[in-house]
Amino acid sequence: MRYLNPVELKALLNANKIIEQFLGIGLKDNFPILKYIDIFKSKELKYAVSIHEVFDDRDEGILNIYDFSSFDADSPEGIIYYFNSFEEALEFAIVEGASKDKFLIEGFLQDEFISSIDN
Repeated sequence: MRYLNPVELKALLNANKIIEQFLGIGLKDNFPILKYIDIFKSKELKYAVSIHEVFDDRDEGILNIYDFSSFDADSPEGIIYYFNSFEEALEFAIVEGASKDKFLIEGFLQDEFISSIDN
């Protein structure tokens, strides 16, 4: 898996790409959940961090993490926070459990998820 370096992160966001990271498996209200985060540039040109908590729906035949049911039915696109700078958004992501060295370009999160559960 090729992770993005810090220079690539900001460049991709400025090119209106999304970066994302799998944060792991945990428990919330006694339910196992998968957590991932993405960062993107909003229409208002602010940096947005979206935190996703989803159920592991593989036992229901759904294999793609992007298609898993959201833990919070009122926020199927994740909880979104907005920041004026890339640095603020990245710092918030790190506080939420992200590593600045493990971001991927959008679309590779599924591979990262599969890799993490195979280990």
